[in-house]
Amino acid sequence: MLEHLKAILKSLIPVHHMTPNEILKDWALSYVGTDASPDDEASDIYGCVDSFEEVIHSAIGEYVGAKKTLSTYYLRKDLLNSQRFQRVYNPKPGTVILCATGYGGKNGVKNGHVGIVIDDRIASNDSRTGTWELAFTLDSWLRYFQKRGGYEVLFFDLKY
Repeated sequence: MLEHLKAILKSLIPVHHMTPNEILKDWALSYVGTDASPDDEASDIYGCVDSFEEVIHSAIGEYVGAKKTLSTYYLRKDLLNSQRFQRVYNPKPGTVILCATGYGGKNGVKNGHVGIVIDDRIASNDSRTGTWELAFTLDSWLRYFQKRGGYEVLFFDLKY
């Protein structure tokens, strides 16, 4: 009888439907400390897109483009042409942040990077360990990639 009453009370509590950004943020956090792409289709040194695509696939059941890419250069094209993602200019938790190779790369910062904004931190592949980590803050990302590396910084939110 008590369990039945608990079930009735639980059904009366409003359900919070997660926004697409909340879903991405939660999935990104769930991978922290793990190898998000254990099959290593790209080496860990260049594995940011490999790991990112696996996190996205876990969250929404598909990759960003028609097929999985391993390059920030091609990921940029996929995100800009995606029906599922839209470019935004003010990042919030769950926003994708991208600095694509070929759209910057000076002062020794030759490779782009991709991650997912969590709060003031960003979850992304750590090339030193091959694991998904909270290695950047938004400020440190912008200082390193935009200011030092000269990269274009793009933000994308999941539409639905």
